[in-house]
This record gives sequence, structure tokens and C-alpha cells, in this order.
Amino acid sequence: MEEHPGLPSSAPVKRPNLLTVLCILTFIGSGLGWSALTYALSLLGAWIMWNLRKPGFHLYTIAQIIQVMLPNIYFGIPGIPWAGIILSGTFVVLYGLNLKHMT
Repeated sequence: MEEHPGLPSSAPVKRPNLLTVLCILTFIGSGLGWSALTYALSLLGAWIMWNLRKPGFHLYTIAQIIQVMLPNIYFGIPGIPWAGIILSGTFVVLYGLNLKHMT
């Protein structure tokens, strides 16, 4: 078979270990939440990233922002949810570091 420069090869792409660990942690954590919809979006975003696709990052990030804000807006809980911001922010940053491996 002839190789053509500029055309994608059929060789399988290896998922980075950090991305694999993050996705697995997200799969596990998505079952433990307040809003089924936002956790479903997080899970879907992680699944898309598992398949090395960038749109999953955007979906996951939007879901995380909603999850952090939801308790304050929906339940009227006062204060800043620092734990949620730090945990979600850490995952978003770590996923962001893996965007170079996604298409």
C-alpha cells in the first residue's frame, strides 16, 4: 500500500496515560452528583475525550461550570463553593493539557 503525505495514516492513536486516568475518574465520579443532567453531560464529555475528540472537552467544561454554580442558584446555598471550584478546575486544567492529543 502506498503512503501519501498529508493524509491520515491508519495506525491506531495511543491515548495518553493521564487522559485515561482522568476519564476513568470522571466515569466513576459522574454517578455521584446532584443533577443527573449535568453529570450525564460530564460523562458524555469524558467519553468523547476518551475517544480523543476535542468537543468532549468543551462539553465537559460547560457541565463542570453548571455543576459548580447549580447548588448556589437552584438551592440558594450562600457562599463560594471553593472545594467544587478547585476540584472541577483541576480536572478542566488537566484535561486541557491533553487537548494536543485530541482532534
